[in-house]
Amino acid sequence: MKNFFKSKGFREFLRVLIALAIGLTFGFIITLFVSETPIEAYKSFLLGPLTRLNRIGDWLEDSLTLVLVGLAMCIVFTAGQWYVGAEGQMILGSLISGVVVLFVPLPPRFTNYPGVCSGCDSWIPMGGYPSVFESLLECK
Repeated sequence: MKNFFKSKGFREFLRVLIALAIGLTFGFIITLFVSETPIEAYKSFLLGPLTRLNRIGDWLEDSLTLVLVGLAMCIVFTAGQWYVGAEGQMILGSLISGVVVLFVPLPPRFTNYPGVCSGCDSWIPMGGYPSVFESLLECK
């Protein structure tokens, strides 16, 4: 048991729990200043997504999206690069995809392909140009 508490995995788990506790504490302190009913507001913040089935789905959708963006950032950091625009790039791709699907006059069966392609191509202004400049001109 003594080796368990000295293991690297336990220390990493404890570090995550401490970071979570600090974040929740700071969030509660801010809620104390901005809300008339801070306990109810924080209770809604923590337990609100679990109250109805559609909220659980929304929460899972948002969480999964952020997890995938985090995974993409892990790949970038593992490669020794620095890029902080991944979430904005994802939002821009979603926005452009939605605009193309909604406003390009195509039959419903054929709107998916242009929507997906335009969403994928929207990374060029936010991610492509900085990547090319960094790799060719060696500027960070």
